[in-house]
Amino acid sequence: MSQPSLFDRVAAALFGGGQPGSDDQADRQLIDDTIDAVVDAVEPRVKASARYRAKLEPCIRKTIAHLRAIARESLEPILLARAAWSDDPRLNAFFATADDVPACLGRSRELRAFFDEPDNRDVQEAFALLGMQKAERSVLATKL
Repeated sequence: MSQPSLFDRVAAALFGGGQPGSDDQADRQLIDDTIDAVVDAVEPRVKASARYRAKLEPCIRKTIAHLRAIARESLEPILLARAAWSDDPRLNAFFATADDVPACLGRSRELRAFFDEPDNRDVQEAFALLGMQKAERSVLATKL
């Protein structure tokens, strides 16, 4: 049996299970793991400060509470279309240009497979969950 991914574990800790605050040990572990992830991603030298965990904990607790509150709200669908890009600030934030919207949808194997199914021949639209992943890379280039 394979181990769940880091994303699966964090999502389960944030949104799964019982009521907020019902499992103090799980919340303590989530807070500690989140502090470690933030410090490692932003500035690992923060660990040199003796009280960095105590200083960051209130912010991390508020962030986790905010994410849990978002998860309890119903999601509003967003029309992913080139024409909607300039009118919807969310699409404008998610995609660099209007042409990126159909290009992104066209790269989705799952979406293409859905519309290729014979049972979905007459379907004109689909609902999907859009996720983002930040990726940074270093490249050799001339200095600007």
